[in-house]
Amino acid sequence: MFACIVIAGLVPACQLVFTLDEPGTTIDVPHLGTQATGVPSPVFEDGATIDTTTLLGSEGSVLESATHVDQLFDLAILRANIVTFRGAVTVTGSRPLVVIATRIFVEGTLDVGADAVVPGPGGKLSQQGAGVGGDGNLGGTAGHTGGGGGGFGTDAGSGGGFAATCPDGAAEGGVAGLAFGDDVLTVLEGGGGGGVGQAGGPDICSNGRGGGGGGALQLSAVERIEVAATAAITAGGGGGLGGPLCNPEVPSGVSGGSGGGAGGAIYLHAAELAITGGVFAHGGAGGGGAGSDMTLQFGGDGEDGRADLTPATGGTAVGQGNAGANGGVGEVPAGNAQGGCNGETGGGGGAVGRVVFHGTVIANGTVSPAATRIPR
Repeated sequence: MFACIVIAGLVPACQLVFTLDEPGTTIDVPHLGTQATGVPSPVFEDGATIDTTTLLGSEGSVLESATHVDQLFDLAILRANIVTFRGAVTVTGSRPLVVIATRIFVEGTLDVGADAVVPGPGGKLSQQGAGVGGDGNLGGTAGHTGGGGGGFGTDAGSGGGFAATCPDGAAEGGVAGLAFGDDVLTVLEGGGGGGVGQAGGPDICSNGRGGGGGGALQLSAVERIEVAATAAITAGGGGGLGGPLCNPEVPSGVSGGSGGGAGGAIYLHAAELAITGGVFAHGGAGGGGAGSDMTLQFGGDGEDGRADLTPATGGTAVGQGNAGANGGVGEVPAGNAQGGCNGETGGGGGAVGRVVFHGTVIANGTVSPAATRIPR
């Protein structure tokens, strides 16, 4: 809007004055081009959700979709004036989420991470897409190796294998998923999914058990993004499931653990970035191998990538099974699952994702992995 000061006998002095109540301000948004902010100022309270598939969210919010620049997939867009994420807010769905506003405040936990085998918004499923971990293999007649972790910001960890000296002979664990994309997130997409542990039974035991990739989130603000000291944004990879018991009648009817999914993508874009809380994109852990002795139990599930600096813990081993590997966190790489001869091996850990800070950083809280900085 224009504001004018009129003094008797003088020409009115006018200038362009911006206020937070004025919607429709335009901003050059990475991955989308020139975009307008919106009119509403939603406050997402504790327990609120946003679904990028249905394009619906709590607080009556309605999203729209637009095609990613130079890509063939859509992004989900939430336009607003001022957006506040006050409590624990969960984002799910198939599309990465982009929030376009004047100011954005994160005062609780904004979670775009995977939930075990279910990817975050824009993350990859097990056995599909870039960065996927390799599936486990059969060792001899009875051994089953773990799946590899999903890659993204770095390579992931491999599933546990069998050495040539083992009674059932050598068998490689699922190969580690490889890093893909670039540090500046030219493409806004989530992490790779974990590979599946080799199954000791029907196909039903071998489908969809690797951890899902963490999702992709972009916050673009005309003026400022604030992440409060007690708040966090997280895009953790999903934990791989433990090896299942496919056929309880025979010891060979057990399976290797599946790999953890990679952490996702977090892109924060504003004139000022005041980050006093946490920003995390950690890998999920691999699942443990099932017990191949008389215990005949499921291996433990790997933990999802955490919203702190503690690595996601690999699934526990049971009987003669072997544990899954930890997920990647910060500069600590995803773990390779331990090999063995006397039981099913665990899945490899998922890699860390990527974080970008695009703008002037006036406060930098706990950020893991380290953010790539782009001046605005």
